[in-house]
Amino acid sequence: MLANSIKQLGKASLRLPTFLAAGISLSLLACYAAPTPAATETPKSADAFVDSVGINTRLSYTDWPTASNWDNPDPAQNIRQLLVNTGIRHVRDRIPNPSLEPNITYVNPRLAQLYRDNGIRFLTGIDTRNNNVLDTSKIQSYVDWFAKGTISLDGQAIPVRSLLEATEGPNEYDMHHHQSSRDPNWSTNLRAYQAAIHQKVRASSVLASLPILMPSLVHTPYCGSPLGSLSNVSTYGNLHSYPNYPYMKPPSSNLGWHLDNVSDCVGTKKSWVTETGYFTRTGNNKELSEATAAKYTSRLIAEYFRSGKISRTYLYNLVTGGVDGWGLIAAQKTSTTVNGWQQYSLRPKPSYHAVKSLNKLLGEATWSKTEKRWNAPAVNLRAINLSFEGKDANTRHLLLQKSNNRYYLLLWQEVESFNPTQGNFTPSPDKVTVVLPAGSRPQALHKYNSQFTFGRHSLEGSSSRLSIDVPDSVTVLEFIPPAQ
Repeated sequence: MLANSIKQLGKASLRLPTFLAAGISLSLLACYAAPTPAATETPKSADAFVDSVGINTRLSYTDWPTASNWDNPDPAQNIRQLLVNTGIRHVRDRIPNPSLEPNITYVNPRLAQLYRDNGIRFLTGIDTRNNNVLDTSKIQSYVDWFAKGTISLDGQAIPVRSLLEATEGPNEYDMHHHQSSRDPNWSTNLRAYQAAIHQKVRASSVLASLPILMPSLVHTPYCGSPLGSLSNVSTYGNLHSYPNYPYMKPPSSNLGWHLDNVSDCVGTKKSWVTETGYFTRTGNNKELSEATAAKYTSRLIAEYFRSGKISRTYLYNLVTGGVDGWGLIAAQKTSTTVNGWQQYSLRPKPSYHAVKSLNKLLGEATWSKTEKRWNAPAVNLRAINLSFEGKDANTRHLLLQKSNNRYYLLLWQEVESFNPTQGNFTPSPDKVTVVLPAGSRPQALHKYNSQFTFGRHSLEGSSSRLSIDVPDSVTVLEFIPPAQ
């Protein structure tokens, strides 16, 4: 993961390419033009959408609230409880090797607790360096730890392999914006290191099936040159697609650029986005506000899932050490201590509520501690006819379905809600007529309030033809299609 010193506002100027609570009104149309021809559309699983979301945590940062607020007795100030409450099931963080990282092994029982009690599993990298140059001699130690290690928790020995769902190559070793201090043979050494990870992981009978992500890069065009293809040593691509150049921009602003470039590394294989997100600063309208970040974040996870080319999106991050900065939670250091840890005052940002609300609305799977698995009801995905009238080209949609045959149509405008000239603003809603299959039963419109939690607005008794004001954040139309 990116060095802590880089995770500052200045990082916004380091990334490459482009590019509310908004009011929503809904009314039934009394009279209207003939609908446009309906297109047959097959939904995706609503729970699969929830399962596509992950988050970076950095539980080993002893000067961050991710470490200090773990045991806070107040659930609203307990970082573990706040993480669990998001409904996120996937975390990107290290699983410290006791022989190589003995000073931070306090983290391991916490990771085991998240897995045992809440079903959270981990993406963790193998990235060992000597004088800032990759050192393959320590790879085997991590492979052995992942395959054979156990973590003691309440008298139980929990295998590290149970926690681990994927591993990845070195983090941002290309050092694109610090070229004067990077390894002069970085691309050759990175290719050799990734090949060594692949060989050693595949040689382990315990880890042989473990997905291996390619190394993350700051500058994905390096996939074309000098790095070249890593497809034979990577299961997935790996993107750090921060949409923040030349300023914080909408989610899709640079996604296509990253996907085009990473294909030189992994061909047609899908990618995991292991870092992305928004930096916020309070009290300055010329920088991204927390409300605008919530709009963008709700759209980002929908845009990335909608692309069909991204298997998982890890937001950066849960919380840092300040009120301003990256992440879903703002923090401010206090003078209080708990179990020797100096506490932070934690305040979930609007983006925290936006993600939590989407996961709560759309998730179906439940974690079984006894079976040690997620149980999700089967979904018989059924295509339906769906059409729109008056929909702007920048208005996107994503059709999802639950096991109870309820459909959830996500709608949003993929437009700017911030730029340095205008500051933060709310674009006019796009007035869209949604034409559902005849006989459909609209149930509700779920729209964000000013705190970015969903309010449910009943539509029962409405017709299958609805006029919706689509804002610049995700809103959700819930309906039941006609029986076949």
